[in-house]
Amino acid sequence: MKNKPNSKEIFRLFWKTSAPYKHRRNLAIFFAMLTLVVTIFVGPLIIAQLLSIIQHNQLHNAKNLWTLIALYGVSGLWSSVIGWRLVLYLAWTFETAMQRDLYARCFSKLTNQTIFFHANKFGGSLVSQTNKLIGAVESFWDTIIWSILPLVISLAGSIIILSTLIWQYALFLLIFSIVFSIAVYYGSKPMAKLNKKEAKASNKLSGQLADVISNVLAVKSSGAEATEQKRFTKTVSSWRSASLDTMRGSLKVSTIYSTINTIIKTGAIAFAVYAAQNNLVSVASVYLIITYTGSVAHELWNMNGIMRNYNRIIGNANDMAEILKTPTTLIDKSDKKLKNQKRRKRHGQNNLHTRRRPRRHPIPRLLSSY
Repeated sequence: MKNKPNSKEIFRLFWKTSAPYKHRRNLAIFFAMLTLVVTIFVGPLIIAQLLSIIQHNQLHNAKNLWTLIALYGVSGLWSSVIGWRLVLYLAWTFETAMQRDLYARCFSKLTNQTIFFHANKFGGSLVSQTNKLIGAVESFWDTIIWSILPLVISLAGSIIILSTLIWQYALFLLIFSIVFSIAVYYGSKPMAKLNKKEAKASNKLSGQLADVISNVLAVKSSGAEATEQKRFTKTVSSWRSASLDTMRGSLKVSTIYSTINTIIKTGAIAFAVYAAQNNLVSVASVYLIITYTGSVAHELWNMNGIMRNYNRIIGNANDMAEILKTPTTLIDKSDKKLKNQKRRKRHGQNNLHTRRRPRRHPIPRLLSSY
């Protein structure tokens, strides 16, 4: 197939598939953002205020002490009990509805293809490609809701809040976050190729296994067990080689990510100690610096997983997205050659008739001349 889809086209397919359920999708994203704000920022801010009250020996005079405790309990109830379960319900229901539609679309596409299309494809590969596309669309939205949103909200919110406490540290955190993001972006490019290669090898393996099992009577009747065993062993070896290449690439880039992540955490403690020694910030501010930096470092580390999921999503969805993109009615080359041969025969017969006509006329002309 000539029209291979790129990542933008694959993501556009996922977005259009979710369009009939946009209200539930948007609610899932909204409540995920709300729950993240409460979980990451509201709870630590309340604890920081309590620490400030304790530091200044205002436990007996604080009027809003129990109000803060009640607010902390409500925020914990929302973030731990209500919020994420509501997000899970909304995400699960709209994702399964979207998968149902995509299953129906793939089924319709495959059953309406010509016999020449299926003659050149492993049935098992088509099943594997369909299942991987369905899994890819689920992973796409799960990655957005459970990984990308926490990263964006944690990074943006932490830098904004910390800039009000000590802007130098907020600048330090921003710079290292940018450096980390650049490292992840460029490190993901070679990983994308490796993941595509591994996905294709996996599809080929599944297709060959399913084809042999579904045609086991033909294999046994022709005595081709040994030949099929050799072919399958070779395919398994190719898949394992591709998987190990992916592992080696992942180890290399994750080492760089871990190093930068460690520098960020160490820098947070160093800045907190320096600020406390010079009376630049309070104990509550030190707590917020360490807490928010830990949250940012955790989400930055998850960026490695986000890019890994991104590459896996593209690799898994590529083959079936390519089939969905092509016209349903395919022109087989052998059929086209047959038509060309018939056309040439008809053209040759027409030329034969035109060549025969002049031979008929000379005789009457000769007779008429006499």
